[in-house]
Amino acid sequence: RLQNVNGVLLDSKEKSGKNRKKYIARKYLDQFVSHANGKAYEKLCGIEYHAVQNMRLRKEISESMGVLSAVQQCCYDLKGGKDGGNAKEEDTFHLENVFLIDLCSGRGLTTALGGALHDDDDNDDGNGNSSNNFFLSIDRMLPHTVPHFLQDGENRKYLSRDVMSETLFAELQEIVSEQLDLGRTPILVGMHLCGVLSERAVEFFERIPSIKGIVLSPCCLPKRH
Repeated sequence: RLQNVNGVLLDSKEKSGKNRKKYIARKYLDQFVSHANGKAYEKLCGIEYHAVQNMRLRKEISESMGVLSAVQQCCYDLKGGKDGGNAKEEDTFHLENVFLIDLCSGRGLTTALGGALHDDDDNDDGNGNSSNNFFLSIDRMLPHTVPHFLQDGENRKYLSRDVMSETLFAELQEIVSEQLDLGRTPILVGMHLCGVLSERAVEFFERIPSIKGIVLSPCCLPKRH
């Protein structure tokens, strides 16, 4: 089991400071816009994504793509990739056989992007092979506030739950078991988790051993006295 405590993978040794951050943000944004000849970006412009569009979209897309890229690297390492190596040398993004759990997802942009980037999964990748991914968002927001989960493809789902509830552990453990039976590797992600929510994400990871990896990018951590 692996732990990746960083939402963004920095793979340019030549960039530094603010310029490096701008380079990485632009790289992830370009990856999304150009993916599948712009089909994923076109989907994000749909009316069902109206709430997503009201966000600081450029910043949010680059951060979510950073998290998804970290998930890709985590899966690569779980399969036995060399330490320090990159999942792919070229600037491409692709997940395969992944069950992604986005804890405290807000409007679920990370899972929405993951689903949009793999919308051809219900068919195949052009070579007769399905990527076999599923993306789950969990937050307290009411389902009607995230309509892109209600109208999109079958590779994503939104759960309106209190992540501090003890009953969520049993529910999530059952979902994880179902996804394992479908040949998917469960990866937990948490971006901008505040205070005890980061600790809660780690607790989920520790208490559900079937979750094979975690990508955590905390906003802040609880104060210690």
